[in-house]
Amino acid sequence: MESRNKKGTGYNYSKQWFDFTFQTQDIITPIHTALYFWIVEHNNRLHWKEVIGLPTAYSMEAVRLKSYRSYKKALDDLIGWGFIRLVSKSHNQHTCNQVALILKTKAKSEADENAFDLEAKAEPKQRQKQSRHNKTVKTIQTFKTLESRLANFKDEIFTDDNKKRYSQEMLEAYFNYWTEPTRDKTKMRFELEKTWENGRRLSTWFRRDQERKQWKQPKNTKYHASDY
Repeated sequence: MESRNKKGTGYNYSKQWFDFTFQTQDIITPIHTALYFWIVEHNNRLHWKEVIGLPTAYSMEAVRLKSYRSYKKALDDLIGWGFIRLVSKSHNQHTCNQVALILKTKAKSEADENAFDLEAKAEPKQRQKQSRHNKTVKTIQTFKTLESRLANFKDEIFTDDNKKRYSQEMLEAYFNYWTEPTRDKTKMRFELEKTWENGRRLSTWFRRDQERKQWKQPKNTKYHASDY
């Protein structure tokens, strides 16, 4: 049920609004609250008329809004949630929207119903934009972290002791092989291993490298005395 705004007070409108916000915290923005309370205040200045004019530029200035799109979305939301009734719509720059405040006698229950209906709809573009932004930031942070881990791994490989013990060619081959990143660029090959210790891995790599070199070399030819 609804009651005419002249039967309400500023407290009644404030209470029903915050009953609503506590139930629907994820969809309320400061713009919604600022605009709603400006409309209540504007109505109060006009001595609680049942229908009031709501000039767009005046209202945007009152709540310090520069974006008409944000203003219109907030106003449409307030209408859709049942806090304001749009009596007549502005048709040109010489007219303004005519609206009426709605005071609900069962604000909490009706607010819950409106919230559930709203959440059942597609995700707002604002959330999608924020989600894309968060994903981008996370990707940048991942790249920075990967570069940092890559630098640390390089410092562990190209030490003075390792340079004396192993050839530069072997160290570079070892480094390039174990630092190959995954497709999503979040980990390197060596980070996928269950256990890791560079000293032992380098020793094993060196031993196998020597074995490969010996295998590639031609076997010693045995000559018979008759060959001379």
